[in-house]
Amino acid sequence: MKKLEEIGFSKRERECFLYLLKGFTYKEIGKALGLSDRTIEAYLKNMRMKVGASSRKDLTEKVSKLIGWDMKDDLTLDLLESKISKQESD
Repeated sequence: MKKLEEIGFSKRERECFLYLLKGFTYKEIGKALGLSDRTIEAYLKNMRMKVGASSRKDLTEKVSKLIGWDMKDDLTLDLLESKISKQESD
């Protein structure tokens, strides 16, 4: 299991990824983080390039697999967010 930072994601990219998992749009992520939707679009494009993903869905699937989260299991997004936050503090 990898940490998001081991994948090469910056702190902002990790924040964007969590919002992406929650189903936020670029505009909604930008508003939540105080950034433009264009900036968020650039972050997500960089993240897709880092893991070889072709779409938002592909990004979430590939990253979830890399960090050891089965999107079909009973783990809630809140628990995943807690798990990722714990990884960052280790």
